[in-house]
Amino acid sequence: MVLGIDHGYGFMKTRDCIFGASVAGFDYQPGLMERVVEYKGKYYAVGNVPDGMASDKTINQDYYILTLAAIAEQLKLQSITKTSVTIAAGLPLTRFGSEKESFRKYLLQNKEVKFSYEGIPYSITIDDVKLYPQGYAALVPYFSQIEGGCYLVEIGTGTTEIIYIDSEKMCDMKSAHTAQYGMSNCIAQVNEEINRLFSSELKSSQIIDIILGKTVKTSPKALEVCKASISKFADDTLKMLHQKNVNYMLTQTYIGGGGALALEKFSKNLNLDDTCITFISDIHANARGYEYLAKASAAQ
Repeated sequence: MVLGIDHGYGFMKTRDCIFGASVAGFDYQPGLMERVVEYKGKYYAVGNVPDGMASDKTINQDYYILTLAAIAEQLKLQSITKTSVTIAAGLPLTRFGSEKESFRKYLLQNKEVKFSYEGIPYSITIDDVKLYPQGYAALVPYFSQIEGGCYLVEIGTGTTEIIYIDSEKMCDMKSAHTAQYGMSNCIAQVNEEINRLFSSELKSSQIIDIILGKTVKTSPKALEVCKASISKFADDTLKMLHQKNVNYMLTQTYIGGGGALALEKFSKNLNLDDTCITFISDIHANARGYEYLAKASAAQ
């Protein structure tokens, strides 16, 4: 079984599941077992939106625990608790070569792994790990629409990937860029204004819910400040893309990742009728793209 996993700084995604990428460890069983991994005698609660980001996903066991949770989340949809999997995952294009082997080794640290998730035991054999460029995988369903090349902009929690893809579907590595800029900057900007006016902060999950259009119970003034700050982030992001020579007015430009919704819904300076932008709205697009690429490779 090929199982695509998008190891985001903010969220973990499979083709059908999504949960926050936070991990909290306990020596004893917590009172609630929802989204709790039991592994090697310890308990790990996952699923909240983290307020910070790991500089290196392999520095501790957190992303391994998150990987086990992602496997279990996807398998429980099929009522499977024992199987062999090939993990298909991704890395930023500009760091792909330098990080590929360490991340692959990290995910392959146990060929046979036994753990429990939400109290249900799992026995998993990890046959292999296939790694692909982050963002590029999300573009796979749009390949038939690309004519004469395009830009791909993937706005994640911690980074923004900017890639030019030519008419042969090849990435231009010379111009590819990973900016240390993403939705974490948006959240920080919102809370800077909230803190200035209210001497307090909102949780990251509350701000994300506002971007998603969900109802958040807060003061009308705070909500107004949040939306204004998100709009500023959206327009600042467009300025950044312009500075990086992404000419979305004249060239096909696909914008994906968690930040795509912020730009689409909150930008004050974006008239889609006057641009060549297509928003990739599927938050699972990378995970599904990883699966597609791994299966296509196996079929060759």
